[in-house]
Amino acid sequence: MKSSWFRKLLLSYLPAFFIVVSILFVVFFQALNEQSRKEAAKANDFLVQQAIRHADNSLRAMTTASCRTSSAPPCSRTSTGRRRRTSSSTCRRTG
Repeated sequence: MKSSWFRKLLLSYLPAFFIVVSILFVVFFQALNEQSRKEAAKANDFLVQQAIRHADNSLRAMTTASCRTSSAPPCSRTSTGRRRRTSSSTCRRTG
């Protein structure tokens, strides 16, 4: 009979304990989910920046290669020594 008051007390606080534990559980997983979203967005931004850099470098390399193999005349010099670009030449050449 001595432990009946303990059981009553335990059973009276048990629902409150489960509610508090459940709320903490939900809050923890919400925070974890938000952190994962932020990290995924960061990773996506990094991947996009790398793809843009790669595309820029590839296009720059293609432009440089086409300038080296094109038959366009090089830039001519004016009487003052400044370079004058011809209208058909789109590449920068040293000369």
